[in-house]
Amino acid sequence: MQKNYQQPFALSPARLRLRVLRVLRAAASGLLLCAASGLLLCAALLVAGCPDAAPEDAPPAGSENGNGNGNGNENGNGPGQNPSGGVPIKRLTVSPKDASVVKGASLQFTALVEGTGEEKPDQSVVWSVIGEHDSQTAIDNAGLFTAAPGEAALALTIRAAAKADTGKFGSATVSLIDAPSVAQVTVEPQDARVTPGLERQFTAVVEVTGNADKTVVWSLSGNTQAGTLISASGLLTVAKTEPADTELIITATSAADGTKSGSAAARVTPYVPLPSLAGTYWWWPSLQLFFISEDRVMLYSTGAYYPYAGHPFKYTYPAPGYAYSYTYNPDAKTGSIDDLGEYSGGSLGRFRIDGDNQTLVFPDYKSYGHGADFKTLRPAPSPARQFAALPSPARPSDLNGTVWTGTAAGSAIGGYAGTLVIIHFTSASQVYVTRTYDVDTEEEKQRLFTFALRDGLWTIEGLGTFTLNAAAHTIAFGEASGLGSMVCVRVN
Repeated sequence: MQKNYQQPFALSPARLRLRVLRVLRAAASGLLLCAASGLLLCAALLVAGCPDAAPEDAPPAGSENGNGNGNGNENGNGPGQNPSGGVPIKRLTVSPKDASVVKGASLQFTALVEGTGEEKPDQSVVWSVIGEHDSQTAIDNAGLFTAAPGEAALALTIRAAAKADTGKFGSATVSLIDAPSVAQVTVEPQDARVTPGLERQFTAVVEVTGNADKTVVWSLSGNTQAGTLISASGLLTVAKTEPADTELIITATSAADGTKSGSAAARVTPYVPLPSLAGTYWWWPSLQLFFISEDRVMLYSTGAYYPYAGHPFKYTYPAPGYAYSYTYNPDAKTGSIDDLGEYSGGSLGRFRIDGDNQTLVFPDYKSYGHGADFKTLRPAPSPARQFAALPSPARPSDLNGTVWTGTAAGSAIGGYAGTLVIIHFTSASQVYVTRTYDVDTEEEKQRLFTFALRDGLWTIEGLGTFTLNAAAHTIAFGEASGLGSMVCVRVN
């Protein structure tokens, strides 16, 4: 019988080291192979799990409403992708770009949707009004904008957005303007005086908003004669047979709004001869005309209406007065005031005197484009006196409130010869004497004096004596007075 047995296993230290090195070498080779296999497996899985990955040469993604290159503008216009899947939209424009519309009116807007290629995109848009506005101000689906009559906004924005891509839109600006209207009509001159057989020009002042029509239609009422009529330009012709004191009503009615009109009254006055203008005074607000001879007239500028309502009479003359030459036709009662040269202020123009000599009328004063009606202060001797005669003999109380003017020959209150002087009796014992201009101080000189009637002599204390001609309405100072030899005429 055969016996099996094993001998004890034993390795020398040298053989043991050799075996350990073989085992470690084999293990390292296995780990490297495993790592390489793992990397290949991961790459395959990544490729298999991302089928839509972009290739290396794909462009970057665009903005939400812009094009593929991120080039959308402020209106959202750029050739990007159409979210609805239709033709890509490049831009959207609104016309008109800038417009104006009258409040209460409408204006049509249009929109153009442009694509990126030749194919035309959907033209449907959604309209809207941007900005705070009246509830009645709106735009409809067809782009018709309507402004409410009471719209307070000065301007609004109109926007159109593409239905296919609301990120694409265009806009326009619309300005709101007031509807043309006529505010009021006034006729000038008011309360005129007209003379039978003569003409008078009337003008209409029409105040409007917007570009409303300013033309008027003239009409006349109150006349008794067919020959009294008014033209389409406002020229009134008074028939020679129109009775005195007839009141004519001249009306101007707006052609744009028949509810707006203005009127003026004109009273027919009888013809009163006026053979001469010498010695007459006439006033217009801030101005006074003094005809000092048959061919010379002085123009004075004042700072107040004359006669002045307060007391004492106050004037401010920016110059001693301008001298003019003039011509006068007593039959037609017309004339012309012309430039005299160095000391004149330019021609005043043609004038006429109305029927009862109460108004001196410049149809076009100094070519300023407007008339000037100078009211009389002291007409030349005629049946139509402006003031009551003084009693004779007169007492100091009879002079109270009267005003007299003349040209000074002396300089008792300053100034120089030729200056206009105003004498105003303010009570039964006091009088203001005013020299109207001082060339040195550029202001008026005015002094208060006392006056009295003693032994038949009228005396202004400190100034001298004067004589009163109640019938002729004059007072005269002698050479010995402080004013020198001067005659003053009554003007009120």
